[in-house]
Amino acid sequence: MYSLLRDDQLFERCDPHIPFDANDMVNGYAPEFRGSFNLNWEHPYNPTDVAAYAQAVTVPAKICKYKKPMADAVFPQVPAINIEEPEFVSILPLLIAARHHNVDIHQYHIVSERNSFRKIAMNNEDYVISVQKFRETLFLRRHDERNNNRSSIGHRFERLCTPTYDMNASYYQLVEGTIGNLRTLISAETDAVFDHEDPVELKCSYSNHLADDRRSDVWLQAFLSGVKRIIFGQYSETVYATRLKGEIQNISVETLIEEIVKDTLISTLHRVLQFLSERVNENQVYLLSRRFDHRAGRHGLYLYTVGEQDRIRLTFIRRETFDEVNNTNPVITQQMSITSEDPQAAN
Repeated sequence: MYSLLRDDQLFERCDPHIPFDANDMVNGYAPEFRGSFNLNWEHPYNPTDVAAYAQAVTVPAKICKYKKPMADAVFPQVPAINIEEPEFVSILPLLIAARHHNVDIHQYHIVSERNSFRKIAMNNEDYVISVQKFRETLFLRRHDERNNNRSSIGHRFERLCTPTYDMNASYYQLVEGTIGNLRTLISAETDAVFDHEDPVELKCSYSNHLADDRRSDVWLQAFLSGVKRIIFGQYSETVYATRLKGEIQNISVETLIEEIVKDTLISTLHRVLQFLSERVNENQVYLLSRRFDHRAGRHGLYLYTVGEQDRIRLTFIRRETFDEVNNTNPVITQQMSITSEDPQAAN
């Protein structure tokens, strides 16, 4: 039976094709790296204290370089380190690093840390994100109940793969992208980089594969950060040691999930960011929250304008903040000098 679908010669006789790209927003993100910084594990508790955060941020950063561990390598032993996180996340590390790298914050529509984007796009958990606007730029910062256990299996695997990185600080990159019609700048914690400084995500598990229910989340985390490869290790555990089991896997991020799932995630993110761009005004503080609202009587995503009694407590960026960030240059310069003179801090 003749099939038009299989008539290749018919299609070859047609004029040049015009492709329909269902993942235009995925392909259009086009991440670019605009700088990096180290952020101490122990953060200042006041999210608007520019001087304190200038001391906690190191620029230029010490790069966290990946080195492939040997087969059956033993995970490093580390003391129990459980960092008590501040109640509120600060966006100051991003602003301080952007200032150092001569990145104009106001050329972007959205400025955020990566995890806010992840929560919005995944749309599978309740969350609260503060939102403020200055000029035409929206600033987002998350509110999390987080446990920063630096002695977990995951962190020990990261240490195994980055033996020359000895700072009690995380390594972050500034990542510029485009989501639909919106230019974005995020700070993304980066596990490691290859020798040519391409970022890589480090994951490990007791099983020999990345669990199916984690793949969308891992893809999104890597995609937003501009990561193209995931280093995956399986571990085994005895009373004596935790060690690698088998060979390290080098996984392409592009192959983790189906194209239609990628498109759904980024389209969801774009719709919410566009909604915020249209609804958020200057001189207000907002909360974007996925939750059950008792007044509405249903579970959903809501944008709340913060009332006067909570406004001071929840304000995370002020007009004066940008001037204060500019005035941190002497502090940053001093840190740069210390970093460059310390042979342990060399890139």
